[in-house]
Amino acid sequence: MESDQLIHMIHQRSRTLSNTLNETLAPFGLSHAQYMIMYVLDTGGPSTQSHMRKYLQVEAPTIARTIATMERNDWIEKRPGTDRRTQIIHLTDNTKKMLPGIKARVAEAEKRSLMQLSDKDREVLHELLGKITNERSVEQ
Repeated sequence: MESDQLIHMIHQRSRTLSNTLNETLAPFGLSHAQYMIMYVLDTGGPSTQSHMRKYLQVEAPTIARTIATMERNDWIEKRPGTDRRTQIIHLTDNTKKMLPGIKARVAEAEKRSLMQLSDKDREVLHELLGKITNERSVEQ
C-alpha cells in the first residue's frame, strides 16, 4: 500500500466519524467542534483559549468563533485569569448537568461506528493512533 493511500483512508474515516458525531450531537444543538471543546474542558478542567487552540490544532479565528457561539448558547463561560489579559474558559453548570447524557450518546455512536472491530482490534487501533504524530503535535 502506498503511503498516500493510508493518509487518504485515515482522512476519509475521520470525516465519516465527524459526520456521525455531528448527527449524534444535533439533537443537543451541538457540533463535533463544540463537543471537542467540551471534552477538553471536561477531561482537563478549565483552560485558556490559546491552550485549547494548540491542543485541538485549529486556527485562532476558528476557535474564537466556536467559543463565542458556545458562550452565547450558555455552554461555556469565560472568567478572569490571574493575568488580566487572560480569560479562563469553564463549562457552565447547565453543561455539566447535560454532559453525562451527551457523552452517553457519543459512546453509543462510537460503539456503532466501531462494531466491526473486536475489543483487541480497538485496543490496537487506540495504540496505533497514539503513535501517529505530526510536526505540529511534536512542537506542542
